[in-house]
Amino acid sequence: MIDWKEERRRRRSRKRRRWKKKKQKGKEKEKEEENRKKKKKFFSRRDITLKTAVNVKAYKRTKRQAMEEFSDEDGNSESESVRMKIKIKSGKGGRGSTRRRKTQPRYTNSDDKDEDD
Repeated sequence: MIDWKEERRRRRSRKRRRWKKKKQKGKEKEKEEENRKKKKKFFSRRDITLKTAVNVKAYKRTKRQAMEEFSDEDGNSESESVRMKIKIKSGKGGRGSTRRRKTQPRYTNSDDKDEDD
């Protein structure tokens, strides 16, 4: 037969232990955050990637708006050509978000004649 008092005591002690662990983890996290705030000069690699990942979308949005503003003011299509040449790698957050120039061969009329022959 089950001793209910003993069972209740076990469950309570188990809950207390879990609660203490959570409380202790919370204190450790707070200490880590305080240490991070003190060390403002040195960012960990993870912090930098997270910050860049957050800022990538805003950066792209502002860049697009700037390009549109230039085309509106000048009335030229220079901004569009620049936009076509510069490709910002999208994808995984801040890992590979670097500018790359597209390298495409420029075709002339003489090249087209050679292809037909």
